[in-house]
Amino acid sequence: MPSLVGSEMCIRDSSNSVGFFLERNNSITKLIDIGSGTGWFVNFVSDNFNNIKSIYGIEPSSAAIALSKKIYYEKDSITYLNDFAHIALSKLDKDVYLITTFAVFQHLPRRYTKKIIKSIDNICLKDSKIIFNEPIGESNLNNYRMHYARTKNFWTKNLKNFNVEFKNKNTIIATKL
Repeated sequence: MPSLVGSEMCIRDSSNSVGFFLERNNSITKLIDIGSGTGWFVNFVSDNFNNIKSIYGIEPSSAAIALSKKIYYEKDSITYLNDFAHIALSKLDKDVYLITTFAVFQHLPRRYTKKIIKSIDNICLKDSKIIFNEPIGESNLNNYRMHYARTKNFWTKNLKNFNVEFKNKNTIIATKL
């Protein structure tokens, strides 16, 4: 298995990180990672956080999922959902989840991002947590140099059933009300 030391430091390097949250919160037992790619993060969580019993890696690329299974082998705690995010999310039961992304929404059009957010809202029960690592734009003009960076106003308006906080210029933390 690849060394996780350098990457592990990024997961736990600040009070705004997913690792920092997981080390201090045992009440959430299910995690959804949107855009799980080749599975590094979902496997890291599976190996390092025993309180997370069910992990859903949503990834539209079947090649990325196959690579993840080849590198890390299949684990009982991880379920890969090979589909677009709004469809995969609609297949999950309502529950308390921790939902994560890392630089996913910046590659998606605004209308599709809104569709995913609606799907997230539909499955999340009170106290579900969102930790999105996405660039936060100052204005819509940022789209010319940062793909589809969303403003704080966009996130607050579309995550209307969540208490939304912004940490630095790339972290959105929200709790379902």
